[in-house]
Order: sequence, then structure tokens, then C-alpha cells
Amino acid sequence: MPISIYLSDEAAHRDIEYAVMELLRLTGLRVIEADDPIIGSWFRRLWASTVVRHGALTGVHMADQRLVLAQDAAITSALMQNLPPMIAALDSTKDAVVRIGAVLIVKLDWQVFIFQLTAAQQAQLNHQPQLVRSPQEALQALSQATTVERPTGPTGSDGDTASAAR
Repeated sequence: MPISIYLSDEAAHRDIEYAVMELLRLTGLRVIEADDPIIGSWFRRLWASTVVRHGALTGVHMADQRLVLAQDAAITSALMQNLPPMIAALDSTKDAVVRIGAVLIVKLDWQVFIFQLTAAQQAQLNHQPQLVRSPQEALQALSQATTVERPTGPTGSDGDTASAAR
């Protein structure tokens, strides 16, 4: 599962990286590989997996595709349910893009947008990794296939969170 963290200012990177790690822990994932961070703004790519999924993907044959798809859906659901601490960790940064598998959090000019990515959107971000280094480019790419609307209740910093509808 690909993970990327872009922050316009590196000052909060420890808190945000901790929140990502805690979110992974809560959903039964662990980091299996991590690139060194790129300093200036702050960007880091990580990859996570569960023991079951890692074993299934590294085996000669994937025995049951349905198991992997069901596991991905369960992980995405757990990620979405456990986002409040992650969003709170983003409070001190103006612009950010955090992707954890099928969940994308974009913060632009202090406003937070949360996306549950479709398979096509995930493929787009996988093939255009530069998009997760720019909140503007990420929102523009996703808005071509997605409409953004405000949720009915506050769920993020200062109640200023938007969610994407597919």
C-alpha cells in the first residue's frame, strides 16, 4: 500500500508522521519500506502491508483475489473511521497532501479535503506521483472526475473539512 506525505513546511513533520504511523497501527498495517525524506518543504514515501497481504503478494501465485480485495476494503474503512487524530496532526500546517492507500487527505490554504479514492484515482496517483507533492495539482486532478462537497458536521480542524463524493 503506497503512502506519501507532503507538507509545505517541515516543522510539523514529526507530529504528522507519528499520526500516520498510529493510523497504520490502528488498522493493522506496518511500514515495510520507507524512502528518506526530501527536505525543503517536506516529502516522504512509505509502503505498508499486513502480514497476510504481504505474504499473498510475494508468493508465486495469489491464491484468492477476493481475499485481497476484501482486505483492502476493510483497511480503507478502518482508515476512514480513524482519521480524526490524523486531521488534528495537520492543524499546524497550511498545505499538505497525505495519501494512505485509498485515502487521500489534501490541505490547501488551511482547508482540509478527504477523498476515498476509486481504483482509477489510485492508479492515476500511482502513475503520476508528482501529484501528491502539490495540494493544488492533487485537487485539480481529482476534481476532473470527482465533485467536492461539504459534510454536514465538523470533522476536522476548526470544522473546516470537506469530503469528496464519488
